[in-house]
Amino acid sequence: MALRARFHLSGWAMAGLRGFSSEEKAAGSLLRVPSSSLRRALAAHGLDARDCVDRQELVARAASSLPPEAVKQLLLDPRSAYLVRQDALAPEEARSVSLFARCAPSVVHIHTSASAPFAMDATQVPRGSGSGITWDRDGHVITNWHVLRGAERAKAAFADGRSLPARLVGVDVHHDLAVLHVEQAKELVQPIALGSSSALQVGQKVFAIGNPFGLDQTLTSGVVSGLGRDIRSVTGRTIRGVVQTDAAINPGA
Repeated sequence: MALRARFHLSGWAMAGLRGFSSEEKAAGSLLRVPSSSLRRALAAHGLDARDCVDRQELVARAASSLPPEAVKQLLLDPRSAYLVRQDALAPEEARSVSLFARCAPSVVHIHTSASAPFAMDATQVPRGSGSGITWDRDGHVITNWHVLRGAERAKAAFADGRSLPARLVGVDVHHDLAVLHVEQAKELVQPIALGSSSALQVGQKVFAIGNPFGLDQTLTSGVVSGLGRDIRSVTGRTIRGVVQTDAAINPGA
């Protein structure tokens, strides 16, 4: 039996969203909603989306099948798709779901391109991809240097599905870090909540959220396996003070 999410709309929200009554308008608006939220909302209403082979089909399924109230709530807050009855989750599950809903919008997908070799025109070919995090409301994004290495252009794809040009403004090659600036992203940015690693202890829980392949954010979990580790950077230099975890992390994440 499928569990249905609880959707609550205030009066002002309902008034502000009038006009999204037709399926066409709903589909156009739902293009801003991450695929993971669309799938979660469909599942919460007992609807199967496993046969949707691309994002267009998924958006069309959501627009035609979800109740109008669910569509309106998704447009207000895509994270609402993760709201389920609290009695349906164990306390630890509820904390994990809440953490993902809170942090996932701060994770972006970085995809890069370079000029095709021997091409007579300005053809760009994919170069690499990986994850990044939004650092501040000025549009700065932190990612790994190896994601950008050899690229001529980069774009950052945000939680609402928009992909915007990103400009390299800073790099620390020896620590495999890079800073991008997305000029048009100020209204999209939800900066990541920062913590401190100084008080970490072996055995603490670790959650890794990434979007290395552009397939929407993924969540893996594990524990702090070790502290103060050394690893070799892409330049051969030693990076010291690394936190080791057994949480699965894809290349480029």
